[in-house]
Amino acid sequence: MTWLLENWTAILELVGLFMVLASAVTRLTPTPTDDEWLDKLRRLLGRASLLEHNDNVVRAVKPPGREAGSAPPPHPDDAPLE
Repeated sequence: MTWLLENWTAILELVGLFMVLASAVTRLTPTPTDDEWLDKLRRLLGRASLLEHNDNVVRAVKPPGREAGSAPPPHPDDAPLE
């Protein structure tokens, strides 16, 4: 576990590099099979990143049960001190 924590930036760089290379290869090949696999991988990474991708716009995903523009619930540690 400590290895992951120490090397997480390098891991993310490798994942990004793999996605760039895989995108280039799928654009160059005429078969739709590799496009489908890349799309599945993109959706998996999108879910793992907790980001919402729509028309090249990336937004943070709202937690369930929260309406747009509503304030988050108060934290128990924010109670006034007596």
